[in-house]
Amino acid sequence: MTKIFFKSFLCCLLMIFAMTSQDAAARSFYDTIHPLQQIEWPNKKQRLEYRTCGCADSCWTAQLWDISRKKRKLLASLRCDCESIWAKVGNKKEYQHEKTCDVYGDMSKMTYIRTQMQELIKDIH
Repeated sequence: MTKIFFKSFLCCLLMIFAMTSQDAAARSFYDTIHPLQQIEWPNKKQRLEYRTCGCADSCWTAQLWDISRKKRKLLASLRCDCESIWAKVGNKKEYQHEKTCDVYGDMSKMTYIRTQMQELIKDIH
């Protein structure tokens, strides 16, 4: 009975290791294709991060983090799902911020994200 239990336990450990290493490898591959970028942000106790996710760069997420504590806290996020831009501030429900992702006008996408994020968090400070 002990041998059977040990073999089952060992088999489970090997399966968990295989699944975990595949997840880590998949995550590493995703991070290579879609690296996390930091957008210049005036408050050094916060970090604005950006990551593309495809759709010829029409799919992206931008997240503003409070990094002043040991545990990061998400302050706000903007994301484009290839069609619309969605926003979320604090614990509030996500809402449609723009009907289209093609709203940058004359400014770069990073400048647009920074200015929109500043507008989003204006009310939480």
